Amino acid sequence: MQKAPLARMKETFGDKEKLVEAIVGMIELGEETKDQAKVRLLSASNAKLLRLHAVAKEVKDKFGTKDKLLEAVIAQLGRAKDKDYRQALTRHTTARLLDLYRAAGRSAKRTAKTAAATAKATTKKAATTVKKVASTAGKKPAAPKKAK
Repeated sequence: MQKAPLARMKETFGDKEKLVEAIVGMIELGEETKDQAKVRLLSASNAKLLRLHAVAKEVKDKFGTKDKLLEAVIAQLGRAKDKDYRQALTRHTTARLLDLYRAAGRSAKRTAKTAAATAKATTKKAATTVKKVASTAGKKPAAPKKAK
């Protein structure tokens, strides 16, 4: 069974202020100052803060910045030339972009698996057809039946 958010937060960071410090150090603040962000984040729940930290850490480790994550999502979806779609995705949160990236990855795996299964079935069917043709190659064609 998973521990409560308060227990996980205390085990990992010690107190809420250290968790907020870690989050503020990893996320892009935009127009907000660090002090304003700290005050806002200190009022958030421990579960939300732990999720924010996990998302920020994964984005920082895998991609570096939100912009690089955005590029990865667009590339994985195959919409690199779609400027309107890119503009729409810039309004999404980092967590939502990360979820899109994961979903696109799962979809790509599923598509590849289906394509492989289809190719295997097609190959098997072609092999069966070749066997039938090869087995009938040495036989004489049947004589046409006479009409009565």
